[in-house]
Amino acid sequence: MGCATRQTRRGDRGTCSSCLRHTSFRASTVSLTSIRTRSPKVSRIARQQCRPPAAKMSNPQTYQFPSKTIQTDYPLIDNDPHFKRVIRYARPSDYVHGTVAAAAGPGLFYLMERMHPSGVGKGGFAQGMRLASFIGAVGGFYYFYQRSIFRFYGMSENAREVRMDMREMTDRVKAGLPLYGDSQLTPAMQGVAARQSRYSALFMAVLPWFNFVNHNQHGVDTAKYYQQAERELEEERLAKLAKGGK
Repeated sequence: MGCATRQTRRGDRGTCSSCLRHTSFRASTVSLTSIRTRSPKVSRIARQQCRPPAAKMSNPQTYQFPSKTIQTDYPLIDNDPHFKRVIRYARPSDYVHGTVAAAAGPGLFYLMERMHPSGVGKGGFAQGMRLASFIGAVGGFYYFYQRSIFRFYGMSENAREVRMDMREMTDRVKAGLPLYGDSQLTPAMQGVAARQSRYSALFMAVLPWFNFVNHNQHGVDTAKYYQQAERELEEERLAKLAKGGK
């Protein structure tokens, strides 16, 4: 029975919950319907990525808020990258800077002890050196992590990372895998996790906070990955036809 019939019988002038869910689903798939998916494989993957919420969970009602973005000089890759992804995308220079920063703590402590001895004896100096080494290691890791994640935010030069991101995501689309990994959380809880750690590295000096959750809210239009996958699959198909013709 249609929603209009139910409204007439109930005398309700509002919109029924079923219509709201269908309207929300149509709005969420507008970006994908604009993609010319000539390849059946990409079309099938796109449909799987945008199934109605009711097909994924028993409670179809979810709440999503616009992802906050910051105007930067370089393109945004991800405003809430996973911890492992930040480590994988780090450059060799990040490791060098992090190591130097980590060594600065115990190094400066030793230099000050040599210039102005504290007179606490070997036991006291050893304890101080261990504490300085620990603080230096933590600070060095934070510095290393921030240098890498700032490229995801577009706050520093990130041409290498943009290419790596496009390659990784395009390969995942072609393989039929979720762009940002599988998650055991509901879409609503994924949104909660994303809002807790989005741009968290900007506040790392006060409260270190990392993202360990796979979710689908990263502040970028993922249609570009499907378009690139479609182009590559089409090129591969034409190459195979040309090779078969020879």
